[in-house]
Amino acid sequence: MEYKCFEGKFTGISNLKGLLFNVGKYNFREFNWDYIKIDSLQLIENYDVEKEKIGDFYYTEKIAARKSKLNPFYWKTAQPKVNFKHDFFWIESISLGLPKLKRRSEVFIPITEQHHFNTDLFEVIIRDIILDPNSELHYKKDFIEIQGTIRFKIKIPTIPSEVTKTVKESEGVNQSDAIITNTVDQNSTNPTIATIPSSNNAPIAASPPLFTNILPSYSKNWFLIFLGALFWIFLISFVSLYYSSLYKFAIFSAIGWLVSRFVAVNFFKKTFNFLFFLFICLFIYALVSNQLTLSDPTVEKKDGNVKIEPPKAVKKQGGNSNDTDYLIGKNIRWYDFITNAYQLQYNTSVQSFFETQKAHAAADQNFMSTSKDPVSYYHKLYKKLDELDNTKVDSIVKLLGKKAKAKKLNSLQTAEMVITFIQEIPYVLVHQSSCKEIIKNEQGSSFLADYHADGKPCLPNIPGGVQSPYEFLHNLKGDCDTRSLLGYAILRKLNIAASVWISQAYGHSILGVGLPVGNGSYKTINGSKHYGVELTNKGFRLGMISPQQRDMSNWDIALYSNNFN
Repeated sequence: MEYKCFEGKFTGISNLKGLLFNVGKYNFREFNWDYIKIDSLQLIENYDVEKEKIGDFYYTEKIAARKSKLNPFYWKTAQPKVNFKHDFFWIESISLGLPKLKRRSEVFIPITEQHHFNTDLFEVIIRDIILDPNSELHYKKDFIEIQGTIRFKIKIPTIPSEVTKTVKESEGVNQSDAIITNTVDQNSTNPTIATIPSSNNAPIAASPPLFTNILPSYSKNWFLIFLGALFWIFLISFVSLYYSSLYKFAIFSAIGWLVSRFVAVNFFKKTFNFLFFLFICLFIYALVSNQLTLSDPTVEKKDGNVKIEPPKAVKKQGGNSNDTDYLIGKNIRWYDFITNAYQLQYNTSVQSFFETQKAHAAADQNFMSTSKDPVSYYHKLYKKLDELDNTKVDSIVKLLGKKAKAKKLNSLQTAEMVITFIQEIPYVLVHQSSCKEIIKNEQGSSFLADYHADGKPCLPNIPGGVQSPYEFLHNLKGDCDTRSLLGYAILRKLNIAASVWISQAYGHSILGVGLPVGNGSYKTINGSKHYGVELTNKGFRLGMISPQQRDMSNWDIALYSNNFN
């Protein structure tokens, strides 16, 4: 990029912030320009900045012009260096070259009575500095007027042939309706040609000689447009999958952004640049918050199958030859989210099942009378059921651990293996009352009423409306909290942080897994993020729950484990 160099007189307004240090009555500051007016302008030869840094001077690499209210700030990568010599002192202050957010300045360069120029100034050298703390131009508190001489450079862009032709044709030609003037392109650091209505049929005013070729380039950067289009495609794809509330806005913003790349209307470009910025903010908010709505969080995957074998009579452990137990075999095939195939075969004992049922009923009676609220009751009940089956699920955990080791799964993949295993088991509603009582007591179109009206299977008269992990593994009948409790019991023994969430508002329970998923619905438990996952339907990955249940304030933690062995 080439530059044109200029020299002139300036009057500027700077605030008094940024004091570096002082010696006696002299204060040394970094000028923070709010307004700069430059006149007596002369075109000069290109100068070497380093050779200009002698004597008393102020230097800054760039003074960014204020172009609109939408972009009043910019990142400044290097701060100015100030040198000042007085009597026997030579003082040089160099600040750290760290990026900082800096307000753009209003640069005003009069050209004619009707025209002015406003653009970024580069390699600025200021000398003969005069500070006037009593100037009438102090329109803000703690601001000071500064005068002196200034040298600066302005970038010269490539001028397309049609623009050059317009300027040449304007010289000496009368047109009744327009004047060509220099103004600011809101999306570049360079001035642009604008046409405004003329009063009294005034003739076209050609671009002043000093600013010949300081005009905008309308050439397209196709590579940047291509990268931007790819970025929008990614965002729209992500939003369409996860955040339906932003989908239409994303489509509108993307189309407007693309169209605005091919038009020279500044307002149109500014509008869609602002929409692009707004969308990025919403997108980032979506990633870090738990409030936006998932559109369709399920992921398609292959279906497996579940088979229950007929009971087989065996000798009861610890009994005589006439005591008989029954083993019931299960054969479950399923796939995880990366199409790994699994098969799990195991047996459960009717004797052990009845033992757990009896202990389950006793615990329910005890906790019903001693718990102050539902959350406290379920915390005690879930914990007790997990303890009752602590050793009874060991065989299942061992089989799943072997499969994870054989397939070289990491912790996240192991958790998803367990999740998809539980999701493969068909849903069966579990409740405390009989089915007749549920239908009688449930009024209107509630979930329970609709479920029974459709004739779907249920498991009635279960204490607390939840089965223990072993009870569920035995009869494969479970709803939300039964499934969550089994997932918790297995993951805890696999040394993966897990939790059971319950919600009175939603009448639901889900599993939480304390692994670094990266996005989705989560609750922080003792400093560890536990990502929720729906277990009552297939296709829900970690962090994915029902779109209507994403308000985290409605979820309570009934049971959790953050311990790692």
